[in-house]
Order: sequence, then structure tokens, then C-alpha cells
Amino acid sequence: MPQLTMFERVAFYAAWLISAFVWLLHFEASASSSVSLISNVLLVLLAGFPLAVSFSQSGRFDAFTHIEPFIPVVISIVWSFGVFNSPNLSSDSVTVFVLLALLNILLGRPYGLHLWLGISAPILVSMNYLMLTAEPSLSAATMTMANVLLIGMGIHLGVVDRGPQRRSSATKKANAQELAQLRYEKNRLNNALMNTEKALDQKIKQRTAELERANLQLNQQVELRKSVSDALVKSQTRLTQAIEASNLGLIDWEIAEGRYYQSNFHELFGDKELSSQEVIESLKRIVHPDDYQTLRDTLNDALQGNTVDYQVQFRVCEERDWHWMEESGRVVELDDDRHARRIMGTRRDIQHEVQRNEEVRLAKSVFDHTSEGVFVLDHQQRFLSVNTAYTKITGNELDTILGQALLDVSETPQATQVYKQVFETLHEKGQWQGELLERRRHGDYFSQWTQINVIRDERGGIKYYAGLISNMSDHKEVDEKLDYLLNYDSLTRLANRTQFQNQLHRALVRYQTDDLPFALVVLDIDRFKHVNNSFGYEASDRLLQLVAERLSNSIQRVDVLARIGGNEFACIVACSPTFQVRKFAERLFHSLTEKPYRLGEHELVLSCSVGIAMLPEHTNDIETLRRFGALAVQKAKYHGGNQIQMFDESLKTFSRERLEIEKELRSALMNDELEVHYQPKLDLKEGLILSYEALIRWRHPERGLVSPQEFVEIAEENGLISDLGAFVLYAACQQTKAWQDQGFGDLSVSVNLSPRQLLEPHLKSIIIESIAESGLDPQYLELELTESALKEDIQGVSERLSDLRDIGIKVSVDDFGTGYSSLSYLRHLPVDTLKIDREFITNIELSKEQQAITKAIVVLGSSLDLKVVAEGAENEAQLDLLRELGCDYVQGYYVSKPLGKEAMQVLLQQQSQ
Repeated sequence: MPQLTMFERVAFYAAWLISAFVWLLHFEASASSSVSLISNVLLVLLAGFPLAVSFSQSGRFDAFTHIEPFIPVVISIVWSFGVFNSPNLSSDSVTVFVLLALLNILLGRPYGLHLWLGISAPILVSMNYLMLTAEPSLSAATMTMANVLLIGMGIHLGVVDRGPQRRSSATKKANAQELAQLRYEKNRLNNALMNTEKALDQKIKQRTAELERANLQLNQQVELRKSVSDALVKSQTRLTQAIEASNLGLIDWEIAEGRYYQSNFHELFGDKELSSQEVIESLKRIVHPDDYQTLRDTLNDALQGNTVDYQVQFRVCEERDWHWMEESGRVVELDDDRHARRIMGTRRDIQHEVQRNEEVRLAKSVFDHTSEGVFVLDHQQRFLSVNTAYTKITGNELDTILGQALLDVSETPQATQVYKQVFETLHEKGQWQGELLERRRHGDYFSQWTQINVIRDERGGIKYYAGLISNMSDHKEVDEKLDYLLNYDSLTRLANRTQFQNQLHRALVRYQTDDLPFALVVLDIDRFKHVNNSFGYEASDRLLQLVAERLSNSIQRVDVLARIGGNEFACIVACSPTFQVRKFAERLFHSLTEKPYRLGEHELVLSCSVGIAMLPEHTNDIETLRRFGALAVQKAKYHGGNQIQMFDESLKTFSRERLEIEKELRSALMNDELEVHYQPKLDLKEGLILSYEALIRWRHPERGLVSPQEFVEIAEENGLISDLGAFVLYAACQQTKAWQDQGFGDLSVSVNLSPRQLLEPHLKSIIIESIAESGLDPQYLELELTESALKEDIQGVSERLSDLRDIGIKVSVDDFGTGYSSLSYLRHLPVDTLKIDREFITNIELSKEQQAITKAIVVLGSSLDLKVVAEGAENEAQLDLLRELGCDYVQGYYVSKPLGKEAMQVLLQQQSQ
């Protein structure tokens, strides 16, 4: 159905409305005729045709397109029917109407002109009706002409304006065939397209699956490559870290190319591009002269192809110190002349290994040559090792006891019962000592002093038993030697302070029983410290020996002469008149001062201060007599020295001064005038200050800082030493805990303990109270005792120290080596640290003997599992030497002088940064 324009649609509606109006008029005129009624009703209904067409054109009534071709036929029939039944139409009009109907039927269907005929025909009919009604006389010819014009106009409009719609039946057939062909092609192409799409979909699915499989394989390969790469990186990292941790340097020497690579020791050896001989010569600047030739010969042998593998040890200079190195190499490539083309190997620092070997060798030497028998048992109490002294004491051969149980070796009847008790004690306390009766293989019995200690593994299980034995039958000679050492000075062979004290008491008894008065003469060499500093300790010791010889030659046999201090001597003179005592003192004074002393190439003139106190003239008490004699010496020194001072009333004023110091010292305790200073100890292995010694200082309101030498002796004499010690102990614990809480590490503090403090019954409770109030862990507190404090009562001291160590604190022996010192008391005392006296450290870099003594003490401490502290280091050379000798800690002015707590805290802060 063609689309209607707005004009066409208006014309369509107008034509039908006019037709309907005319026919309604006709209906009124011919209402009597039933036929006319029917025809007019149908025509009126057909007046709605334009509305149906409008719906069809808008797409709202699509079914109308199927009945549209029949509408013109129906209309023509209805018109014809109406015309034939009209009374007003002539026969000519009827004929014209019939012709119009036929023309509409004939032309409307094939040419599609019914649209415009449908417009022109109603108008034509209506006009004919009007003309016939108005003018019935019009001829048929006139009506025909009018109708032809209208029909022609309608045909013109239909043909001209809708020309493209006029198609012949042939054209329609051809178009239909072409359309059918197009539909066929369309269907064929659609089918082909569908097949192609299916094939393409299948191909896409196949290729997609292949791509997924390929992608999966690629991902697997990528993951595998990544895992292999990660494993390689980890392996390389582990190898690098292992090499760095092992302190191995890798050597890669490409001789022909002149490349010499050394890892881990770049700073020392460097990476070089040199010839073979240039490499060897370059080592000369760092290798020890005694080792260079051996190293050179070894490398040359490898370069010449004379050896495949080599190993050589040598020393190199690193940071002004010699370190042992070991180089191991292999020739991996040879040239045509069978010379080395490439050498690979390792180099490692064996300094600690060499030192350990030396320590082991030294320990073994001590083990083999000590006079006491040493044995080691395994956890099943079988012999693992014994020294020569053990076989001599017991009479057992080495090969007969190794691997044997201790009970099987002992031949005494009570061995099973006795050793059962011994090992029960060992399991409970970790150590046992006592006297055992043993029997030698050849039958005789002997008394054996035995000490056994348990050595545990890291899990706390028993690993070894280590023991010492000595033949009690030989102790008589030992006791005599020990008695001599206890009562006589080993340097001057004069009586020592202990023996002199005993002789004073004997003299007092003689006075009390036989009324024999006596005098005490004390001699102190002036400025003796200057001799130490100028000539050294060896010369000073020699000087003391010469002084002792002159004094011995100046007294009678009945007189008692003793060395009671470092440079202090004393004599007991059995006489009563004052002038005789003074005359005797003058003889001693002149014997010391008139003639010079020859020390090597030097001559030295001495001066001395002499003090005299008499009993009963000045006092009837021994302690007072000693104090008066010391006061007299101090007075002589106060006046410049080199004079004799007899005690008299004027010295009581001097004594009152000491009493004043005592009074002020008591006040100082109450007024917080005392303070604690701290002298650091350097850990030689860590290079850090991890411990320090607490030292008391008196800040007098008028005299300023008072040295402890001026008041400690007074405090010791009058009993204030206990209060001073408690003050230092409490302050040191509090301050150490505070520094620990500030993050300065696990610091330890050592506190000096005087002999009098050690005998105090409340010492343990004071220590426990100080630890508890401060919150300090007991393991960080160490008590320092002098050898003189230890020797008075070994058994009692051992019990008290064991009681203190049960708290968890540590014990140190101060000034070790200067007095009563040997294994004889170390093996009986529960100590943790040995502190080498400063007299062995001063000028140690110049004295082989002092070095040997220090090394022996270090080895002794190591064998007893004791730490060793060297005090008195004053320069870097001493510090380096003490580190080389194996000391654990160093204390002295080179490390630091004693510091107040503020200065000490600054030092700790600097260390922690």
C-alpha cells in the first residue's frame, strides 16, 4: 500500500465525506425503497474506508493490506446497485455509471489506480447526481464528457503522481522471480554463513584450547625457571654467607692474564693485576719477615708446577698487630710448559686457632708438670686422663688405669662405700673435697687429699669429673714451706706482718711475766714510689733486698726485724732507757742513709722516716703501740722525712686530728657527704665496658674531695668500715640497676670487701637487703677481697664465701700474686675472678718475667674456669700485651680513671651510640 501524503489524505477524506453527504440526501429522497435503503446504508458504512486506510498506513491495522485490492470491486458494485435503483437517473446515466464501474474494476486492479479512482469516482457520482437532480434535461453526451474529464484527471493523477507504482504483471513476475532468487541466495548464504560460523566456532574453540595448553605449559616453564632462578640465588646467597661466616678468603690467580683476586681480605691483600713474581713481591710488605721466605718458596713451587696442592701458614700485619693466616691452594690449569696457568684456593685467619693451640699446649704443660695429681673421669667414672704426678703419687701406670673405673683402680676395702658417698655429694653439690686413705699397687697405704668437681654439659647432665690429689704424707715438707711463706717475706726473707704481729704479742707476754720492756721502731723509705717510676719494679725489689741486708746487719740476734709493708720495715728492741732506743734507731737510720745503693749503672741515696713508740712508757696495749709508731712515722714524713721521730704528747694532737677525721667521717655518713665513683673495666674480647669497680669518695665541705687513703684506714681501725661498705654496696646496686633500666646493657659492679667486713655476722643480710631494694639480679654483683683477707682463716672464709655465693653473687680475689697466693687456697675457696695486682702490670711491656708471671696467672685462671682482670694498665702497649696474654678484662687509667656517676653515665651513653 503506498504511503499517503498529507494532501492525499485530506483529499481522500473530503471525497468520501461529500459522497456520504450526497448519498444521505439520496437516502432521504428514496427512503421508501428498501433496495435504495440497503445500498445507501452500505455506502454510508463504506464512508469509513478512509479511516481504515489511515490505520493501515500508520501500521495499526496491517491485515487491511490483504483485502485492499478487492475494495474497488466492492465499491463499483455498490455504486452500480445504487444507480440502477435511482429513479432520477436516466438510462444514459446508468450506462455511464456502469462504464465507470467497469473501468474502475479493469484499471484499478492491474495498475493500482484504485486509490485515485476511489477519490474521483465518488466525486464523479456525486456530481452526476447533483446535475441530474438539478438539471434532468442534460443530455447523456454532456454527462459523458464531464465524466470523461473527471476520469482522465483521476487517471492522470494516478499515473503521473504514482507512476513508479505502475508495474506490469511481467515486471511483477520478474521481480517475484528475482525476489525468489534473492531469497534463495539469502537462504544459501545464511546456511553457508551458519556453517562457517559453526566451523569458525569449532576452530576458535580448538585454537583456544591449544592456546590454553600452550599458556599452561608456558606458565609452568616460567614457574620452573623462576624456582630454578630463586634456588640459584638462594644457593649463591648461602654460599656467599657461608664463605663470609667461615672467614674464608677465596683465591683465584690467573697467572697468564696477570689477575690475582682475593675475597674477604681485599683491604689486606687487594685485587691485583700483576705478574706472578710481582704478586709474590707485593706480599712482602705485609708478611712477617720470618715467614715470607717460606711463603715465597711454597708459591714458587706451585708456579713452577713442582706441586699440585700446597698449604702454608704465615703471619701478616693487620692494624699494627701480627695475625696468623693459612693459605691452601691447588694448581687447576697448566700451560704447555707444565707451569701453572691458574691457581685456586682459600685463605683463612687462624689467629684464634693458633692462640687456642698455644693455650692448650701451655695448659697441657701445666697439666703435665704440676706437682699435684690431676685426673679426669667420664660420666661413668672411668679414667680418661691423668698426669704424671698422679701416677707417681698413686703408683699406678698410665696404661693400666685409662678406661678403668675409679672403684676398680682403688684397692682399699672401704672404697665402694666411701666413693658412693663421694659421688652422692658430687651429684648433689657439684664438688667434694676431703682426705682419703688409698693403697698403692705395691701394697703400702698413704693419706691422699682429694678434690673433685663436676663438669656438666649444656643440658645440665654430668659430662666429666675433674679431680686433684696430693700426698698428705708429703705435706710436712709442704707445711714447712707454707709456714715459711705465711711468716716470712719471700723477697727480703725477713719476717712478714703476720710473724711480726705474733712477735709483738710474745714481747708483750714477756713484759707481763718478766717485766721486760721493749720498743717498736718503724722505718719507712721516703719517696719510694719515685724509685718505682724511675727504675721499675725489678730495681725496686732489688733495692728492698739491699735495705733488708743492711738492717739485718745492724741489729742483734735477739731483735726482731720485719717487712710490714711495701717500703715499710719494723723492729722490736728489747731495751728500756729512751736514749738506748734512740741510739739503736739512729744506727738503723745511718745504715740506710749514709752509703749509696748501686742499682745496675746507677747509684741511689735513700732517705727514710723513723718512728719510735715504747711499751710501757707510751702505752701497755699492742694495737696502740703500733698506732703510736705509725703516728710517729707520719709526723716525721709531715716534717719532710729523713728524720727520727719519738712518740710524745705532741703527737697526741696529731692523733686527735685523726680522731677529728673519724668524727667528721661519722658526720659525713649522716650528711650525705660520701659518694661513689666508678672505675670502668674494659672487656678485651668485646671491646666494651661491661663492668666497673665501685670506689668510695668523701666530698668534704671544706677540704673538697678527700682521697680514701686518708680515711679508709681510720675507718678500718674504728669499725666505721662496715658502715662505709654498706653505703657503697647499697649505692652501687641502686645505680647499676638504674643504668641497666636505661638500656646500657647487663652491667656488673664489683664492691671491695675489707677483712673486717668479711667477719661481720650481718654481712649476708646487708647484701640481700641491698639487692632486694635495688632490684638488681645477684649475678651482676661481685665482691672483691684481698689476699690478706683470705689467708687469715681459710676454712672459715671458704664457708662464708660459699654462703654468699649461694645468693648468686660472684667473688673476686684482689691484688692476686702479691701475698699468700697459690693453688693451696684457690682450690679451697669459691672464687670466680682473679685480679692481677698492678705491680705485675706496671712496665710489663719491658719485663719478660712480669709477662711470664701474668701469663701463668691467666693459664691458672683458665684451668680453674676463672676470669682474669689486669689492673693498672697505663698505656696502649700494655693493653695490647694483656690482650695477647689472654686477660679477660683490663682496668687502669689508660681505660679510664674513677668517674662520678654523671661522668660514668656519659661514658656509657657514648658507648651505646
